[in-house]
Amino acid sequence: MATVVNTLFPPVIPTFMDAFPNTVDATIYFSLSPFNSSTDIKHVHVSVVNQLNNENAISEKCPNGVLFQDLRYDTQSGMYYVSIPANLIDGKVFNINQFYKIQIRFDACDWNNIPENERPSQNLGEGGEQRDKNVSNYLLNYQPYFSEWSSVCLIRPILKPILHIKNFSQIVGDTDEVVVPAFNKGIIPIVGKAYFLDKSETESQISQTETETLQSYQINIKNKTNNKIIQQYPMIYTGDNVDPNAINYQIDLQTLNTETDFQFKCEINCITKNQYRWTETYDFEINDFLQEDKFNPILTVYMDNENGIAKVQVKNKTEETLFGKVYIKRSSSVDNFKTAESIYIKELAGPLDITFEDNTVSSLVWYRYSAQFENSAGAFTPVKFSPVFLPDFYDAIISRGTQQYNIKYNYSVSNMKNVVNRAKQDTLGGKYPKFAENAVLNYKQFSITGVLSAEADAYQKFLQKKNVYKDNLARYYEAYKQDKNIEDLARNDFQNWIKETPNGYPEQDINGSTDNRFLTTTRNDWMWEREFREELAAWLNDGEPKLYRSMAEGSIVVMLTDISLTPVNGTSRFVWNFSATAYEVAEANSLAELDRLGIYKIIQPTKTFGGAQKPDIPHEEYVEVIKVGQLYHYTITNKNDIRNEILQDLQKRYGRKTISSNVWDSNNVLSDKKPDDLYFKNVKIYFESAPLPYYADPTSGSLIPILQEYTTYPDNVIPFAGHSITIKSDNNDNVNIFVNNAQYYQIPNELNITGLSFNDVGAVVTIEYTLVYKERNNRSSIISSNSISRTIIGQYEGVFRPDEYLGEKIRNKYNFIIPEKYMERMQFWKGICIDATPFALVGIEYVNSDGEQVYEIGHTGVLHLLKNMAIKDVRFFGRRMTRQDISRQPYLDDWEYVIDDSVGDDTIGKELNWFSLDNINTNKTVGIYNSADGMPQTNIVPTWFIINDNKHKEKTKQTRRYAATSDIKHPKRNTVYDIGGQLKIYYHDQWFNFKQIAIDNTNIVGNSSTQEIGLITAPVEGQINYFGTVIKSTFS
Repeated sequence: MATVVNTLFPPVIPTFMDAFPNTVDATIYFSLSPFNSSTDIKHVHVSVVNQLNNENAISEKCPNGVLFQDLRYDTQSGMYYVSIPANLIDGKVFNINQFYKIQIRFDACDWNNIPENERPSQNLGEGGEQRDKNVSNYLLNYQPYFSEWSSVCLIRPILKPILHIKNFSQIVGDTDEVVVPAFNKGIIPIVGKAYFLDKSETESQISQTETETLQSYQINIKNKTNNKIIQQYPMIYTGDNVDPNAINYQIDLQTLNTETDFQFKCEINCITKNQYRWTETYDFEINDFLQEDKFNPILTVYMDNENGIAKVQVKNKTEETLFGKVYIKRSSSVDNFKTAESIYIKELAGPLDITFEDNTVSSLVWYRYSAQFENSAGAFTPVKFSPVFLPDFYDAIISRGTQQYNIKYNYSVSNMKNVVNRAKQDTLGGKYPKFAENAVLNYKQFSITGVLSAEADAYQKFLQKKNVYKDNLARYYEAYKQDKNIEDLARNDFQNWIKETPNGYPEQDINGSTDNRFLTTTRNDWMWEREFREELAAWLNDGEPKLYRSMAEGSIVVMLTDISLTPVNGTSRFVWNFSATAYEVAEANSLAELDRLGIYKIIQPTKTFGGAQKPDIPHEEYVEVIKVGQLYHYTITNKNDIRNEILQDLQKRYGRKTISSNVWDSNNVLSDKKPDDLYFKNVKIYFESAPLPYYADPTSGSLIPILQEYTTYPDNVIPFAGHSITIKSDNNDNVNIFVNNAQYYQIPNELNITGLSFNDVGAVVTIEYTLVYKERNNRSSIISSNSISRTIIGQYEGVFRPDEYLGEKIRNKYNFIIPEKYMERMQFWKGICIDATPFALVGIEYVNSDGEQVYEIGHTGVLHLLKNMAIKDVRFFGRRMTRQDISRQPYLDDWEYVIDDSVGDDTIGKELNWFSLDNINTNKTVGIYNSADGMPQTNIVPTWFIINDNKHKEKTKQTRRYAATSDIKHPKRNTVYDIGGQLKIYYHDQWFNFKQIAIDNTNIVGNSSTQEIGLITAPVEGQINYFGTVIKSTFS
């Protein structure tokens, strides 16, 4: 409160301040009373008290307990503040794991107006006792100038935290150069931890005593050039984690635009539980690279519009064994494919073949699925996409989980409205009313009616009859149908009503019709109709949110109320109508929201308890290997398990040095696979030696061999001949088997044989079997992280032979590998510019495309594809030439040719490969088309459709034929000859193969009439300028 001398009120100070590192000065923010101004305040008194003992925490420098400070103003926060230097605290540093109590008061005394010997010195530590005495006297004698003390403010010092993010924290390379990590477009894991560092004079180490923990973090992706936020992710709270300091989140950048920029920043904003805030920023780059060659899936989508279900299959092109995790995501035109949400996540230890159904797609919304693979070391492949597709189902569908009901009959919607909280208020003196509203509240409400009948559930997506009537009920139901003359009828009012699926409702045989199966129903089936109606009515009224979808209304998450049923007139209560009121309760286009509500289950592996980061513990990964084997004419030497002998022999082939020690030969390329867990299947045993005599013990029933040295055996038994074996399967103990004198035994195929021994030592057998064992996956060749080693702008020049692929040949010089450590490679070019002979034809193969595109280099001799073109390979076909009349032979340009009289109709027809070069612009694709069906071809082949058009053939005439090029004594330049039935051209003083290939309509060379063109398969001189990055991949 104010005093008699002054009118100062105490400062307004918060109860808590954000935590701060214990080695820096503490800053205390406060505000002034509205009845005071900053000019009224000459000084600020600060009290610092240790909360643990309520003692002065600055007793060494300020034994009187008061620190004098000047009033300061922070323009950024708009608040006043004082600082408490860390070196004034007893011990020269703030203690951690505790609070300090801070109080502040104002001082209106101008020290210039009081005697110098009464002024308190601000040079702490100087003046000794006299200074302390002056301070005590001042605090006692000038109290009327002081305001009251403020309320207590608690401050908490902590150790300074840092972040370590796996694959992001910048690594210093061998040349002291900062390495910037590189990632594929798509999922990028943000995995790491916050550490609190305990610093000493000599080193920093992770504190084991700090009790402060991370509370939350939030991730932003920024453009490195302009620092603008491109993608912003929600705040993630870590309080429920087993380790609250752990960070484990996946960002998805598959929709990131990298056409102009590929350098970005990952900004992580962190807050501790006592509100210390700090930000870590990491540079990274997006560079597509092929790091898992085994992952090459095809994403196929079949849209079932009758049921509103997208059926998705993700299957690898090859049967490769993959170890890791595959992420399948969905994006849509709702936000222009900017957001990709997980819909199916699966851990793999085998081939990739995933099929699932998505019954949440909206009608008249475009969708696309994507797949990305994370290997066992945590590195991600490029994203693979499905084609974009458009569901266009009309029916209204209500679904939850795997159950759904199509309201097909007599469906109607009424009273559709958007509910907002807007209240009208009439004013006393105004002509018009005023309105107030909740700006957030806005949901749909509407009424629905339709027929509730099993007939509408033709595919039994809501309730399957075979699940209702099963076991004994199935027999009772069939008897009921026969008694009531209830017939099975084929439903031809649906698409694909003829089926090839296994027999069973709703698809089954129709007696006396055909051999096909049909989508069926039953007529006048009162039992099934009532059962279905009761189940559906209970489901609609169960109080759970459901997904409503239709072409007219779109997708809406609704809660249904006021459900009522009314029988349809004229059906004797066999068919019923229903009505309900629907209220919108959530966002329908968010898979995460649908999963939270239980409407659709996102398939994913079980999460670690509390959402904590999984421990990074290496685990063995095995591939199951299946091979056919045989032991031919094998002599039994003991009664041991023969499986162990085969496993030992197998391990020797893989490099195991001795059986007694687990030592493997590192020079054996298979030694790291270490085969184990062997068992047999499909075992066939042929005994080649004579059967041995046995008899059955009368008491125990066990088989006893009759040894050769004994010629007698117990009375009352009959000897018999055969062989005895012992087998053990994965679900049984040892079983003794007697093989009679047929000398052959086959173990049932369904058994996995984990033990096989022969009791007849000395017997000779041949064993055929399927061998199943496990090979350990070689983790040393798995890529765990990538970074850009360097960016290359290079040039390769020479004379290029036709059909010679140049990609790997040029890039190989940038490849380098240190086994089990890292490798460097340039997998493809980001762009090329070809400077070559004009009118050369070049084939270019792009990354992730089938086949190649054919381009023509125009008259400038330059083909520029340098920007954002991921190119895998390039080859030259030769040079395109234009046909001229024979009279112009002496005046031909280098790209022109004429045909000699030796070339007749039969030769022309034999080599006539027609296609059109349909674009004059050299930086665009030139399509090659087969004139028979108009389908584009991917390369030039010697068997194109022959055009039967006399317009493009010369008249048949007598021609001279040459058997060899040596027969032509004086060949003419750029002239095509028939040499032994093959077209050859004399070009640049050499002979080359030639193909008459097309009619030129492009007017490239300025001709005014349609001309024939040909391809000379001659080397092309030029240079390839390329741009790309060398990726350094670190092995696991």
